[in-house]
Amino acid sequence: MAPDADAVCAYDVVVATGGARGSGTTAEIELDIVGSRGALKFQPLQASALDFQTGRQDTFQARARPKPRPKPPPFLSVQCP
Repeated sequence: MAPDADAVCAYDVVVATGGARGSGTTAEIELDIVGSRGALKFQPLQASALDFQTGRQDTFQARARPKPRPKPPPFLSVQCP
């Protein structure tokens, strides 16, 4: 069954940064989700300067349209004389 053209997959992504000194980051963080219907790449997750700081829990919303399920490869049949 093909996905509805208007359907959107919604993901809530929760990231908990450790509490140890130096465990936070100011680096750019991106999220890729890979599944049976392909891969979805999202923009950087940072929404504010406080994201990914030591001891914080941050929640992000990501939305994407589903991709059609890939067709299985054709079956290969080999016959020996």
